[in-house]
Amino acid sequence: MTRKRYSWIVAVIGVLTLFMAGCSGGSKGTDWSFGQALVMRVTDLDRTAEVQFSEGDSHYVIRPTQQDWELAVVKLEVRNRESSIVFLSIDEDAMKLRDRDRTEYFPIDFRKQREEVPDALPDENAFAPFLWGEVELPNRCGEPLQNCELTGWVIFEVPKELDPELVLWEATDTIFLRF
Repeated sequence: MTRKRYSWIVAVIGVLTLFMAGCSGGSKGTDWSFGQALVMRVTDLDRTAEVQFSEGDSHYVIRPTQQDWELAVVKLEVRNRESSIVFLSIDEDAMKLRDRDRTEYFPIDFRKQREEVPDALPDENAFAPFLWGEVELPNRCGEPLQNCELTGWVIFEVPKELDPELVLWEATDTIFLRF
C-alpha cells in the first residue's frame, strides 16, 4: 500500500472523442505524449455490447449491468522512459472516463463483473489483455521477467449516448493526450 501512496499524482491521460452517432470509422487514438517518467498514448477506443474472454480452460463474458448501457473499451500503451521503476495502479480508484457533461464513469474489474459461459465465444479475447491492478514498470526492457511497456484494454460501463471527453488516470506522471 505504501507504493500506491507514493505513486499517486493526478495524470490526465487524454482527451478522447468517440464516433458521432450513426458514424462508423476506424480506430481512434492519440500521438505519443511525454511526461517526466512516462510516455503514453491511446491506440483505440471502441463500444461493444459485451466483452468475451478466456482464462485457462474457462470462458467468460462481461455485459453491462444497466439496461440501455454498453461497454466502452480503451486500449492504452504506457512506457517508462526515465525512472528505474514506476509503480502504477490501474483500478476503479485510479481511473475514470469523463463525458462532455462532466459526468464520470469508473472502470470495471473484469474479474468481478464476468459471467462464466460453457463454450468459447466467436469474438473471444478481441479486447485482451486487460490492464488491471498494481503494476511495476521498469525502464529497461529485456531483462528476465521485466517489461518496460504495458499495452492493454480498460473497460468502462457507460450509457449508449455517452460523448466522452477524456480519461483521467491518477498515476505517477502528468501527461496530456489530445486528439
